[in-house]
Amino acid sequence: MTMWTTLIELTRGARAHDDTDEVAAPRVGATAMALLAAAGLIAGWGVALGAPDPMSMLQNGWRLPAAALGSIALAMPPALLAHHFTADRRPATTPLLALGAGNLAAALVLGSVAPLIALYGDGGPWIGTLLVVGAMGLAGLAWIVGAARNGGTRLPIVVALVAQLVALGRLVHLAAPTIPTLGAW
Repeated sequence: MTMWTTLIELTRGARAHDDTDEVAAPRVGATAMALLAAAGLIAGWGVALGAPDPMSMLQNGWRLPAAALGSIALAMPPALLAHHFTADRRPATTPLLALGAGNLAAALVLGSVAPLIALYGDGGPWIGTLLVVGAMGLAGLAWIVGAARNGGTRLPIVVALVAQLVALGRLVHLAAPTIPTLGAW
């Protein structure tokens, strides 16, 4: 399989590895590819959010992926700890792959809606807001489904999601302003 095929297969729950496999390299490589692809898609989302203002577009192009990758890095230790306490016999790379697949699924949703945000963001106070809130809700749902389909057990998925949302909220706040004050926003 090519890299892109592997990434798409991860988001729909196909296994890029065997849970009994002793070698962690395929799982770690698939996780790294998923997280890098997610960062690229989130950069596109950030550029779309800053579309009315060229400076906001440039700032969002690096601030939002940095905040997302930072929140993922902060969510990994609690997810691994929860995986350890569930006494799951699968390798520790399994929750990491689930975390990567969930983030890639969410980023695919955000990246696919980014052109609509860029086009309709200035269309009025309601349409832009509804598009952003709807896309983020769908992204959250895609995160849960993508993580659950890739072998994540319930407790590590919940712990990772809560830790990532808490960290993401703070990191986006520190990276402000990510949404321009011009236009409908």
